Amino acid sequence: MKKEKNGKLIWYIVFIALLGLLLMSIALIISARASITVGYHEMGEQVMQMSCQEFQQLVDDIYPGSWHMENGVLWKGEYDLQNKEDFQKVMDDMKAGTGLDFTLIMDKTRIITTIDGMAGKDIGDDVYAALKKGETFKNFNTVINGTKYFVFYTPEIENGKYVGAFFAGRPSAEVEKVINKAVMTLIVISVIITIVFMIIGSLVSNKYSKKLTAIASYVKEIGEGSLSVDVSDELLNRTDELGVIAEGVEHLSGKLKDVISRSQSASEQLDAQSGELAESSGQAVEASSMVTEAVTGISKGAVSQAESVENAASDMDNMGNNIEYITGNVRDMDRYAEEMKEACDKAMAALDRLIKQSEEVTASVKDIDDTIRSTNESAKSISEFTQAITDIATQTNLLSLNASIEAARAGDAGRGFAVVADEIRALADQSSGSADEIKGIVNRLLSDAASSVAVMDKLNEAFGIQAAQLDATREDMITMNGNVANVKDASAGISSQIVQLNEVKNGLSEVIADLSAISEENAASTEQTTASMQELNANFTIINEAAGSLQALAGELADSISYFKL
Repeated sequence: MKKEKNGKLIWYIVFIALLGLLLMSIALIISARASITVGYHEMGEQVMQMSCQEFQQLVDDIYPGSWHMENGVLWKGEYDLQNKEDFQKVMDDMKAGTGLDFTLIMDKTRIITTIDGMAGKDIGDDVYAALKKGETFKNFNTVINGTKYFVFYTPEIENGKYVGAFFAGRPSAEVEKVINKAVMTLIVISVIITIVFMIIGSLVSNKYSKKLTAIASYVKEIGEGSLSVDVSDELLNRTDELGVIAEGVEHLSGKLKDVISRSQSASEQLDAQSGELAESSGQAVEASSMVTEAVTGISKGAVSQAESVENAASDMDNMGNNIEYITGNVRDMDRYAEEMKEACDKAMAALDRLIKQSEEVTASVKDIDDTIRSTNESAKSISEFTQAITDIATQTNLLSLNASIEAARAGDAGRGFAVVADEIRALADQSSGSADEIKGIVNRLLSDAASSVAVMDKLNEAFGIQAAQLDATREDMITMNGNVANVKDASAGISSQIVQLNEVKNGLSEVIADLSAISEENAASTEQTTASMQELNANFTIINEAAGSLQALAGELADSISYFKL
């Protein structure tokens, strides 16, 4: 059962492209989340490490001296840190400036902290063990007062001995919130890009699907035998591949119309001439029968001999005229066959030119495919430079954070420096955002290039199918050319039979002359004439059969050509 053609090729191409874009977006979002998480953890670790070091340096600068505990009170040199409100204010200012919580630890106990309810509580054993060895400690999910924290501990070493530690931390939920916000931004951008591509794909599909459907309808009309196709000027005036195909369809229709028109004319003339030949051969058979009857009459009696000879002479004259008429018809038929052969040769040449044009179009599509692939490689290079910009923005952000910490330590004198640090951070964020936008554009460019490569592959496949169809048409024209040659050969055979018929006619004329001159040899002449007439009847039968075959061939040729409608 023949399947219905739905003409959805362009839609399938667009759907596959959109599906690939969606899958790629999902993969990029998953990869981006992992990268962002790792990046934020690394950056957070660096920030908290620097904050701890700054906190430690700040305490040493403001309160010089050694750490020690007296009566449960923490001292540094001559300063009672637990009872100094300015020290607590310094820690609160650092928290406000950096968003981090800070804690001063003596041995294993939290002495002063910005985390509510944690003063006087011990740190974990695993943390204490690492600090005792003089090592820093970091963790992404440490639970403090029922809340998960991203923490960093730096040990305080005096005279080669551990005395306490400095702590900086941030709630893990805040880090996750920033990461989720960045991922959600990527999801929104991906959805917007997908919707835009869906709209563009729908417009492109509607535009080119209609044009391809129109060209396919023209080709279908030609395939159904209608050569009166009228290709629209809109398609003919296009400068792309659709215009080339439309021009080729119109050229093919014109050439086929010219060839079929000539073939129909030659077929009609061949049919008419073969009919006349059949009629003439029938008349010749009848004339031969009459001569046979005359010869039979000679054998019955000499009385009717003269009358039979006279009738035979008259019939021979008629037969001579018929033979001349048949000879003229055969010459015309031979000329028509030659014209049909020339028309077939011209059609073959036109098909060869069409095949050559198809090969040139295929080569042009290959050049376009190479250009698209080169563009794809350039986009990948741009993506690498965009990553470098992102790295620079990250480093700038870290520098601005360090500057903010310095400004917080400087107090009022550092407010101007804090403003500059904020501007630097804003500039870094802007650079990072611009780099992300460039990366998105490059990704879209890579996606477009991949879609274009897929379209080029489908178009190359379509040209391959077209080339195969042109080759099949060329084989049909070769077959038709061979049939025309067969008609010409048959015409030559008829000419040969007519020559033999003329020779037989001449022989009969001599027999009739002998009958008139030599009546005493009547019996022998009658016997000879009977044999000659039998041979003549056989020849006329051959001619009649050849004429019937020629007429049947003319009918088959007419039926084949009638498939095409001019």
